[in-house]
Amino acid sequence: MGRRAVRVRGHPLDPSTLVSRARTKAVVTWVLRVALLFQCVGMFRHAHVDGTAIGEALFELLRWSETSMLIVERGLAWAALLAAVACLVVTSRLLLGFLAGYFLLDACLGWVVGGTFAPALVLPSDAARYLLPLALSWWARDRDDDDRLATWLMRVGIGVTFVGHGTEALLHNPHFVDYIIAAGQRVLSMRIEQAAAETILTAIGIVDVGVGAATLAGRRWRGVFGYMAAWGLLTSLARIVYLGPGKWPAVAIRAAHVGLPVALFLTCARTPDPSSD
Repeated sequence: MGRRAVRVRGHPLDPSTLVSRARTKAVVTWVLRVALLFQCVGMFRHAHVDGTAIGEALFELLRWSETSMLIVERGLAWAALLAAVACLVVTSRLLLGFLAGYFLLDACLGWVVGGTFAPALVLPSDAARYLLPLALSWWARDRDDDDRLATWLMRVGIGVTFVGHGTEALLHNPHFVDYIIAAGQRVLSMRIEQAAAETILTAIGIVDVGVGAATLAGRRWRGVFGYMAAWGLLTSLARIVYLGPGKWPAVAIRAAHVGLPVALFLTCARTPDPSSD
């Protein structure tokens, strides 16, 4: 008997293509799992050293004692870390829902507490963090509809994050200016004046908002996803360049900035793009 072709969204797929799709799905699953684990490790370290927005809200807004605040803040960080480790073995919707809620709560309280540049941009800038667990939850299922929803969660997460950070760049976030000046001195061995750094930052902001909008537009552009992954890694590492190796948690907590675009890059090869018909 001849091999029967399977059709996905109107496109015939032979058995070899199905094997490739299954392999890609497994790789993407592990990309998302590892990114989530790194993110939780970074958050765990923040909770024990620098503090989180959750702890700040409990201490400053609700007037909890420092002891009570630390118990809750660090307890949640432990729970998140253990949940991420468990999800390396089994993709639990309950655990992933908890992780999404945990990172969303931290983003919301970061907006409420303030103390950062443009607090209103915390929610969009952190979108990749709280949508990553939800994307993994849907991606781990076996139906094509679930895969499409997971892909859109990935797009929204990284797209909104880039738009948020791009807006911060256009507003000349002082920390971003400092990163550019420090990179010039320590990496390129050249002096960059503040005015020049702000000009560079404006260009970066335009590009970030542009690629973020392109991602949200729904087209499957592997080049855009590849750029976002590389830029996400580079900007995360800028924290170490500026603040030193001790700030590695600031890199780890931004793992979704790399993991989501890498996952999207890989999913582009899974099925033909319907828009090309």
